[in-house]
Amino acid sequence: MAGAGGLVAGNFLARQAAADGLTIGMLGPGSVTSQLMNQPGVQYDLSQFAAIGAPTSEPNDVCIATRASGIDLAAWRARPGGLRIATLGRGSALHLRAAFLASALHLPSRLVSGYRGSSDARVALEGGEVDVMCLGLTSYRTTIEPMGTYVAILQSGEDSDLLRQRVPSAERLVEDDRGRALLNLLGAIRTLDRFYVAPPGTPESVLAMLRRGFEETMRDERFAAAARAARLEIKPLTADELRTRIASILNLSDTSRQSVINVLSAGELR
Repeated sequence: MAGAGGLVAGNFLARQAAADGLTIGMLGPGSVTSQLMNQPGVQYDLSQFAAIGAPTSEPNDVCIATRASGIDLAAWRARPGGLRIATLGRGSALHLRAAFLASALHLPSRLVSGYRGSSDARVALEGGEVDVMCLGLTSYRTTIEPMGTYVAILQSGEDSDLLRQRVPSAERLVEDDRGRALLNLLGAIRTLDRFYVAPPGTPESVLAMLRRGFEETMRDERFAAAARAARLEIKPLTADELRTRIASILNLSDTSRQSVINVLSAGELR
């Protein structure tokens, strides 16, 4: 259910879906930040959803450009007016990554919003409509890197393979406490990259069945083999771990919350 970086799906789960176990949602960082920044139109409260679990958590972010563009981090810093970065709606995962990384490192940028999904953003990147796209490393490795037409120009999370490829690390480039705080918060939010929830009010007996099915799937050898074949890393979070991570982000201090709102509300970053 596409729309507004997870907002449409979150609202549907909270307001329309029957709490009978037959409809579950896969949400992500965009759903978290939309609520965190009090984005207009949010009609859900993540703390009220019935947590099921998450198959993995995203440990790294990466910003990419087309190989043909010749863009690298030095070019990003030097480009008059800044680079154009493809994002979805404000608060979406693509928007979150781009805004936090650019702001933490004071990289001049113009955030171009409105793409419906990452595939549309990638088409815009290939067509020269935008210059850069920032996404989770897992998504990059499974769907984009095999094409051979893109290059990673910045990473966050210190991935060992990217370090060996001399892809600059945001954690090593950040120069001030505000930037470090933004990177730390980005790291916390990106661990909620894909997580499963049921509507509020789902009966405990039904919820127990869903959680048991999820946990058994995560241990299933055929599932693990299929994940390996697709180059997907499985590091599941239990329902309790998922609830704890969501609560830690939603309960940020007023100062930290305002910092998030300021960064994600900006159209241009310096």
